[in-house]
Amino acid sequence: MAWPHFDPKKLDSETGRDELRALAQQYFKTTHDAIRRHDKHHLIFGDHYEANTHIAMPLIEAAKPYIDILSF
Repeated sequence: MAWPHFDPKKLDSETGRDELRALAQQYFKTTHDAIRRHDKHHLIFGDHYEANTHIAMPLIEAAKPYIDILSF
């Protein structure tokens, strides 16, 4: 699983995985900070991932510090 506008073939290289991790980290941080600005106790659900398909681990790793629940 990759994000729109991100070429999944890039996941074959460490550089590509780092690029996805940085993109995802910025996305989740921005979302987290915006939600917390309005409600510091709000429960933050991450994206819903399809458990029966490949999930790019850099995406999960980037999300973990900024969300409360991973959903598969």
